Amino acid sequence: MKKFKFRLQTVLELKSKILDEKLIELSKILSQIKAEEDILNELEEKQNSLNLEVLSLISNSSNINIEQVVNLKNYLPKLEDKIKSQRQLINDMKNVLELKQDEVNAAYRDKEILEKLKDKQKNAYYKEFEITQNNELDDITICRYSFS
Repeated sequence: MKKFKFRLQTVLELKSKILDEKLIELSKILSQIKAEEDILNELEEKQNSLNLEVLSLISNSSNINIEQVVNLKNYLPKLEDKIKSQRQLINDMKNVLELKQDEVNAAYRDKEILEKLKDKQKNAYYKEFEITQNNELDDITICRYSFS
């Protein structure tokens, strides 16, 4: 018996390789988003601590350092702009992530289609082999019966 050979095996392997590459790209984007979210969290924590520092400087009426309060008040809007730009960057990266997820889904579907086709052809091949083998056994049995 000759072994089953899928004619589109090289295409299936290529689709698997493409899927793997897309998954790697997707994981890189996910890790970049995580890193950018960590940066955003650090900026927000810094903003909160500076706001608390301003409030503590103002509430401490006996030792108000005007220069320090003014410096902090000038720095806070710049920090807010950094936070806004960081949020925009994360949103843009999430949009890219959605596109990559669509590409991964398409690559996965392509691979699954070929795998199902391979399974159908394999099942058909083995059914045909079984029918052929049964016919040969029937012929052998008929020949033995006719000779006896």
